[in-house]
Amino acid sequence: GYRHQLTVIDMAPNTVGFHGMRVGGILAEVTNAVSEVRYLKPKEVKAPRTMAGNAEELMRLADFNRRVIDKTFTEFLLNPTPLLFINDVSIYLQTGEIKKVLLAIHKSQTCIANGYFGKKLAADFGTGISKREQVMMRRLMREMDVTIRLRRP
Repeated sequence: GYRHQLTVIDMAPNTVGFHGMRVGGILAEVTNAVSEVRYLKPKEVKAPRTMAGNAEELMRLADFNRRVIDKTFTEFLLNPTPLLFINDVSIYLQTGEIKKVLLAIHKSQTCIANGYFGKKLAADFGTGISKREQVMMRRLMREMDVTIRLRRP
């Protein structure tokens, strides 16, 4: 009954296989429910650490994501809804500004966000993107009322 009050910002790349893991995954791959809500998603989001062959390419892909996701945040901020769900916020935090994430969160009454907070994707050609992603996720978690960390058995 809340579908008209809900915006989903989907920042995830399409699911890809990487060293025996499934990485990424847009919500539209797993549910048709996104057709019932305001679903904001860039036309394309890259998976930098799985796609890049060197540091320069990794930075280029991460910066591409920041630029396209910035536009999606702007679209939400121009017309915010009381309920917000952000899928894969960590990919934006690799190079994006946490201020924009927090602004979107504060424009909504309730926000649920998920993101990567692991170590299996830490290889980043020495760019520091993985460390920044971890630091920004910690900052974001401090701003949330409830944080749930899922761990594999």
